[in-house]
Amino acid sequence: MNGMIEINAGSLTYSALIELLHGNHVAQKHILADFYNGGIDASAALSRLAGVRRTGDTMIEAWVQAKENTKNERMF
Repeated sequence: MNGMIEINAGSLTYSALIELLHGNHVAQKHILADFYNGGIDASAALSRLAGVRRTGDTMIEAWVQAKENTKNERMF
């Protein structure tokens, strides 16, 4: 077990998506604080920040596409 939970993006409400993105924002702040305080070097900070950004972008893209698909399905 890897501790991952999978949730269909289309089942997320707008508020749930915003909360998940807020969690990403908080993670970015912690990474920057770790770098500023000398806990990690620039390479590690940039790598971790890129991962958080990719996760956020993926969530947004999946959510928008799922909502668009649902909207298109309702038309028929």
